[in-house]
Amino acid sequence: MKLIRNVVGEFGTNAYFVIDNNEAILIDPGSEPETLIKTIEKNKLNVVLYLLTHSHYDHFGALEPLLRIFKAPVAIHHLDSRGLVNPSANLSLMLGKPTAIKADLLLKDEQELELIGQKFKLIHTPGHTPGSISILVKNYLFSGDTLFNGGIGRTDLPGGAHNDLRKSLEKLFMLPDDTIVLPGHGESTTIGKEKLSLIY
Repeated sequence: MKLIRNVVGEFGTNAYFVIDNNEAILIDPGSEPETLIKTIEKNKLNVVLYLLTHSHYDHFGALEPLLRIFKAPVAIHHLDSRGLVNPSANLSLMLGKPTAIKADLLLKDEQELELIGQKFKLIHTPGHTPGSISILVKNYLFSGDTLFNGGIGRTDLPGGAHNDLRKSLEKLFMLPDDTIVLPGHGESTTIGKEKLSLIY
């Protein structure tokens, strides 16, 4: 398994390619489709799924142009699927780029997807949005906007709930300390480091 990170857009969103034998899952294609297309073409990747950690525009803004060239299903937790098609809820209207995307695959908590020779375990981690998920692949946790290096997700946006976020963090902190956290923005960290340093 190979990982490639592209940092894209004005919010510095991390778009992650999880790759095995040139097949790829693209997690959170947030912006700059030209950057993501260059990565796909340079590495001769076959994107088999676009996997979203939540329904905010800065995590899916490159989807429309990508889908025109590299067709693959779009997957999101079922509780965020409504936000994905609502430009007010997904913040694209506020950013002056009203966009609505219909998901092809609606996900649920504890679901496991077997793709590209890997197991993707979905952990429902609401708080930033009702349908936020974190994705565990081997010892890597793609945490979206739930957990960052030295911080946690905002809960003051539509659908945010601080108590839900606290419970989600408690769930993630049950993972092994050496789990590598790959957040939606910023640099990587570990579960052990964040357990020791975070006040939430």
